[in-house]
Amino acid sequence: MKFEEYISSLPTKRKLSEVKLKILKRLWGNEQDPFPKPWVSSAELLELTNQKYFDRRTREMRDQVGCDLESTYQEIFSGHAWRINSETLAPPQDRDYLTQAQKVKLFENNDYCCAACGLNIDAGVRGLQADHKVPL
Repeated sequence: MKFEEYISSLPTKRKLSEVKLKILKRLWGNEQDPFPKPWVSSAELLELTNQKYFDRRTREMRDQVGCDLESTYQEIFSGHAWRINSETLAPPQDRDYLTQAQKVKLFENNDYCCAACGLNIDAGVRGLQADHKVPL
């Protein structure tokens, strides 16, 4: 399958953003590369997109569009990397994100206490998370 065919097969309700297209095009790489495609470092994707939260766009493509994307730590990059495992698409799973006001209310109602471990901690990137799959 060629990249253009892959893009046209995506079950999107609306056109993919330029950032998502850039990410997918880079992850697809050369047409002749077999699946799974080669790893691409998060640092490279950050530089390519110039977006601090490029990884959120990538997760959205995996979860909401159904792209078979994988992320893991790669020793060769001394950091995380992404790749496309196959051209197979999973059924899209729309995910709702909490608004900032909803997060504040959630934290206040629970006295800034983690539901997983009971630790009282301030909210933030390295603190309490409202919608994190694996609590920090």
